[in-house]
Amino acid sequence: MARLELISLYCEKTEDTLGSDEVYFVINGKQVGGVNSIKEAEGKDLRDISNIIFDRTAEIKLYDKDTGIFNNDDLIGSVTASSGQAGQGEMTGKFNRGGADYTLTWRIVA
Repeated sequence: MARLELISLYCEKTEDTLGSDEVYFVINGKQVGGVNSIKEAEGKDLRDISNIIFDRTAEIKLYDKDTGIFNNDDLIGSVTASSGQAGQGEMTGKFNRGGADYTLTWRIVA
């Protein structure tokens, strides 16, 4: 077993053409944390999302929440963390679907 600790999310470019994105994470099929409003050139501290236990891999998906009956939330991208990263310090991954550009920083604790 390993523990995933999210550290920060930085937005270089939003997925929405106007205004902020309202983003949230789904890790191994389960939404974690809340929805965060984020705009271009802004970072968010995610250290409150720190107790995600997993076996070998954790699939981390980032979504932009959309409103409206016929407007599904947009998947911005996906990265995979692994238990083999335990003790290797901070890791980063990119989310860049739909023209967005986000960088996630995390660490794995054994």
